[in-house]
Amino acid sequence: MKIAIFDYFLVSNNAIGNCHKTLLNGLQEEHEFTVFSVRNDIKNVKGIRHIKVPAITWPLPALFLSFYVMAPIVYLVFRLRQRVRFDIIQNIEGTAPIGTICYSHLCHAWCVKHGDLIWAGEPSRLRKWSRQIDHWLRAKAEQRAFRKAYVIITPSEGLSNDIRTLYPQFASRVRTINNPVQNPADTSASNPRMARSTDDSLQVIFSALGHFERKGLAVLLRGIAATRNTQIHLHVIGGNSNTLSSYKTLAQQLNISTQVHFHGFVTTPLNYYLKADVYAMPTAYEAFPMAVFEAAAAGLPILATNVNGITELIENGQSGWIIQRDETDIAEKLNTCLKQKEQLPIMGARAKSRALQFTPKRYQNAWREIYQQLADQLAL
Repeated sequence: MKIAIFDYFLVSNNAIGNCHKTLLNGLQEEHEFTVFSVRNDIKNVKGIRHIKVPAITWPLPALFLSFYVMAPIVYLVFRLRQRVRFDIIQNIEGTAPIGTICYSHLCHAWCVKHGDLIWAGEPSRLRKWSRQIDHWLRAKAEQRAFRKAYVIITPSEGLSNDIRTLYPQFASRVRTINNPVQNPADTSASNPRMARSTDDSLQVIFSALGHFERKGLAVLLRGIAATRNTQIHLHVIGGNSNTLSSYKTLAQQLNISTQVHFHGFVTTPLNYYLKADVYAMPTAYEAFPMAVFEAAAAGLPILATNVNGITELIENGQSGWIIQRDETDIAEKLNTCLKQKEQLPIMGARAKSRALQFTPKRYQNAWREIYQQLADQLAL
């Protein structure tokens, strides 16, 4: 089949783009893919063609609006020039106004409805307003995309249920395909010489490619301060000087600057996971938190809120702890981790076992079935 995919960024440091890369790498010999995107680091691969869509990449509302307008124009010009007709058109959360498949990694209507929960404690008003506008715009677009789509794919059963609840008219179209989790043993990024901390400190990791306010970095910093324990250190992976500046200021205000280490974007976060003791993310909302699963796959026990995807990973008290998005509860759990540090590797091994069930092959097979089912449906 000829399949068109609309996605902003098919690059390794973008969670949705990375999923699409796994899909393409597994099915490129079975179908002919054309990817319409702003950036794509899959180059010169048989069966995959990249068409660049010009778009403003920042701020997020500008990215959405410019891609939403330009993508169908680029698509139409490509079709007319190449005289090609696509069997399936796949978009991300309504990023383009066309599509037989809507692949949703977030329910923007949920984010709009529960904005007070998501933005509580966010130190940057400008970033808060930008995100709010982006969610509002994309909530409008996702409803239209759901209406046009034959099938709606999400990465977790929790997100599928959120969409069924907020959009009951489309409930029968929703399907779940869990995201792929890479086994650290399969990547050259790992460094076997690195080991967990062996002193009396507790090394905590928080990592995210963006959306730090929703993922709870501010409340985690307050939780670190509430422990009143200088042996607990937090390592923040991801972000740039612009997005991290308000959090650095908050760390200074909380008098924990010496305990918080901002590393920015790194190409091999696995090396940081291998030196840490526990991973923490008090996020307000997720579809399938890839960073959490990747940390678990590296053998880290998890501290996370009870959001979509987490129930598939954490057995409370066994492979990690379910936490509240509350600085007092976070402080209590971090102090517990420090007191029970010798148990953390055992818990991390359990988390790793659960995370590695979500293999790339399983992900690719699920998409293979969806494409075949849709082909049969469209043929009727």
